[in-house]
Amino acid sequence: MHLCCILRATAIACGKRRSFPRMKTSLYALREFFGPSYARDITLDRLDVYVAARLDAGVMPASIRSDLAILRRAFRLAARAGKAIVPPFPSLQVNNTRTGFFEREDFEAARSHLPDPIQGVMTFAYCTGWRVRSEILPLQWKQIDWTAGTVRLEPGTTKNDEGHMFPFAVLPELADMLKGQWEHTKTLQRATG
Repeated sequence: MHLCCILRATAIACGKRRSFPRMKTSLYALREFFGPSYARDITLDRLDVYVAARLDAGVMPASIRSDLAILRRAFRLAARAGKAIVPPFPSLQVNNTRTGFFEREDFEAARSHLPDPIQGVMTFAYCTGWRVRSEILPLQWKQIDWTAGTVRLEPGTTKNDEGHMFPFAVLPELADMLKGQWEHTKTLQRATG
């Protein structure tokens, strides 16, 4: 069986996952490197060459590890269907400890150059450490408990699928920003019906 058939089947099987856009990037890289190879020709040696080539191209180890995880998943699905045998996969050490955090003065200087609507989002991100696209922007007012002074992320909406609660009331800057946004929302709703 051709590797591209296995990868296509995996893409179809995983198409509804939140990680699908990232998966498409890996699938492109895998198809580009392995071309029209048969699944039986993918060995540990070829996978080691893939890893070395991607590292030489400046790709981060975490991205390569993600590529390998998707390929391993593809082989496992094919093996379950009796179409391929899963080869041994190389392990890749990833050290992606985050560094270079904004100090308060740096954050405020950068924020001052942003448009007003974005400043509140970045303030929220800075204070909570939550992800902008997947955790902050989808927030709804029903997730804010004004009495308790907390905002919550529901289970299944975070990277590790666990819920989170943040006590915004302990940070006056964050509480003021949220109250200002709430007032702005109410004004907009009255104006637009």
